[in-house]
Amino acid sequence: RGGQVRRGKKRKKKKKKKKKKKKKKKKKKKKKTMQQQKKKKRNNNNNKKNKKNKKNKKNKKKKNNNNNNNKGKRRKKNSNKGGRRRRMTTTRTRKKKRQKVWGREKKR
Repeated sequence: RGGQVRRGKKRKKKKKKKKKKKKKKKKKKKKKTMQQQKKKKRNNNNNKKNKKNKKNKKNKKKKNNNNNNNKGKRRKKNSNKGGRRRRMTTTRTRKKKRQKVWGREKKR
């Protein structure tokens, strides 16, 4: 058939004993000083803000992108979620509809 001929009995390999691993002691975390905590908070907030701004910028760019592949796609498919589009009433009528009830405004 071509291919090698196996000669003699194959000897079983002796299994090596596994060495037990020594458990590593957990290092106690050092508490951050007030200054460091404040810095971290500041950074975190800034990062969040920057992320948001970046996203807004991107969306703005997308909105203003007036190239051909964007035409007709501007009205989002399910922005309306199935209901009919209701126009907001003007401020005058809106003010008229509100009425004071126990110090809070309630829509009539």
